[in-house]
Amino acid sequence: MAASARWFALAACVIALLGLGQLAAVHATTRPQGIRAAQADPVAFDGQGLMMLLWQVTATNDAGFEVAHEGHRVQVISAAPAPPPGSQVTVEGRFRARDGAVLAERVTVHRWRRAKQLIGLAGTILAVLVLPLGFRVEGGELVERG
Repeated sequence: MAASARWFALAACVIALLGLGQLAAVHATTRPQGIRAAQADPVAFDGQGLMMLLWQVTATNDAGFEVAHEGHRVQVISAAPAPPPGSQVTVEGRFRARDGAVLAERVTVHRWRRAKQLIGLAGTILAVLVLPLGFRVEGGELVERG
């Protein structure tokens, strides 16, 4: 395969990967499921169980707390103590149509989420820095060292 054909194939793969990522993002934010569907048609979803994964707590109040994710805000009614603002939580509960709130049955606080993200970032940076040490370019081709 000629060098120009390799660059074309690489560019095509990157463009395809970006396109698939965009399609996945659009699907995740527009599909008629979960809290988005419940907010669009509250009466039809009254009492339905739902799960809200990795939402950020934005405020606490007497009834529970408020969470936000991708521009959507939802009041969570909970008898348990509210997590502090800024926490990442997963809420399992039932949708209440009259005020659009979620009656929490289970709230999971992801306390180590930020640390896990930093560890993942450190691993990625390390791989990008170390991986080139195992290869060299010879005659226009990538060859394993050793």
